[in-house]
Order: sequence, then structure tokens, then C-alpha cells
Amino acid sequence: MNRYNDLKKYNDYELLYLINEGSEQALNILFAKYDTYIIKIVSNYMDQRNENFDDLVQEGRLVLYKCVKTYKDDNNASFFGYFTFIFRRKIVKLINEINNLPILNEDLTLYNTAIEAKSELSGKMFFKDKIKINFFDCCIIGKMTIMDFSKKNNLTYDQVYYLNKKIIEELKQILGTK
Repeated sequence: MNRYNDLKKYNDYELLYLINEGSEQALNILFAKYDTYIIKIVSNYMDQRNENFDDLVQEGRLVLYKCVKTYKDDNNASFFGYFTFIFRRKIVKLINEINNLPILNEDLTLYNTAIEAKSELSGKMFFKDKIKINFFDCCIIGKMTIMDFSKKNNLTYDQVYYLNKKIIEELKQILGTK
């Protein structure tokens, strides 16, 4: 059995509980469990031979640590989903900084360009479809959950989840990432 399969037997929630109780071993196991995933995500955005690859992997580990400290069970998201969402958001921001492309600031409320001009970020900057604009403004910029958005707009959770994936793919194209 390989190392990854050994790590799969550990439940994220049990590890998070133990980490909150002060277990350094549980923290090490969680980091080992997610390390391959972090490398995979960074590889989706950039070639491993790129000089910034290791820096982005390290950023992923920092994001993982922050997620461990800030995750709450009542977020209507799994820890894996919570971490993935925050990490992908951070990685796009960092890659755009590296490439001197327009970037989103940390709290996603301002749009920033290389010449430091600032204006309010809105879905209208990226999309024409009203539902995509609304989703971007409510869920990506705002703090609305996918579940709340689906209820508010009389859509199924699966429809909104698919919409989220589609928007992420379109943003990747717009921002010039993979």
C-alpha cells in the first residue's frame, strides 16, 4: 500500500478535532495528506519547472494552515471544499501578480491593475449573463453560500454548483491561467 492510501484512512474532521486539542502529530498528518493535492493544484496552473512553482506550493501550505485555524463545521462546506475554494482563489491572485496581470485583492472587493488604479470589482466586468453576474457578486465577492444562492434563485444545488465550476473556468480563460 502506498503512502497516499495510508493517509486516506485519516478523516479530516477527526484530524481537525485533534489539532484543536493541540496534537502536533495530527497537524503533520493533515499536511502530509494534503501535500500531494496542493502540488496537483499548482500543477494545474503552472509547469513544475517554473521558477515560482515551489513558492506557490509553499503558499498552498500556508493557506492550508490558515484554513485549519479558521474552518468551522457550520459553513455548509466540507473542509476539503473550504480549503480548495480558498486555495484556488489565492493561487489565481498570486499567478496574476507574478505575470503582472490584473489581480484581485485579498478580500476580493477591489480590482487592482499593475498601475495601481482601483475600481469596484463586479461580475459585470467579466460576464454578460445576468445569473453569472449575480452569482459572482453574491458568492465570489460576497459571502453567500451556494446553498443560499440556489434557494434565493429557485435553482437546485447541482445547477448552482455547475454554474460555479463554469464561472471558474471562464475566469481562468479571462485571466490567462490554465
